[in-house]
Amino acid sequence: PWRMAIYVLITPNPTSAIWWMGTLYGIYFMVLSVEFVLLNRTAALQKLLATPEELNIVERLLTIGGRKNPAGAMLQSKNISRIFGITALCLAISALSTLGGVFGLLGSRALWHGPMLPVYFVLSALVGGTAVLILATTVMVTVPRSRRRPSTSAISVKTPGSSSSRPRSTCAAPTWSCWSTA
Repeated sequence: PWRMAIYVLITPNPTSAIWWMGTLYGIYFMVLSVEFVLLNRTAALQKLLATPEELNIVERLLTIGGRKNPAGAMLQSKNISRIFGITALCLAISALSTLGGVFGLLGSRALWHGPMLPVYFVLSALVGGTAVLILATTVMVTVPRSRRRPSTSAISVKTPGSSSSRPRSTCAAPTWSCWSTA
């Protein structure tokens, strides 16, 4: 797999479906990585607003550049991560279609041959993702909240410019910084 990253740049072959598959999956991985960092930055900035003294070292690194105006930086991170999310969705569909095209071009496998295989791969991914969402929803509904996360209390935060404090969750997205360690 590491050789492919090198040879895609050194000897590109845009007429090969496998080259496109490797290129699209590589770009997809990079876009997902940036989106992951941006979502964690949003969660870290939200934690900075709630409890600035309880940031760990990774959260301190993620909040660089947003400490003066955390709310503005959080909004900017959300907007940029939305753009990266839409780009990741397009890349995922393209990469799956290309993988289906690679298998569709193989004439030696009777069941894995035909022009509709890219569509089949995308539809299979949609059905599989829906099944995982149904399973996760079922688990979340049936398992009591006390067994899922030990500490689920909301933190009371005073928002800037207001005199009242309201409970606010410290997690903007279900990322590593949201899970409790108790």
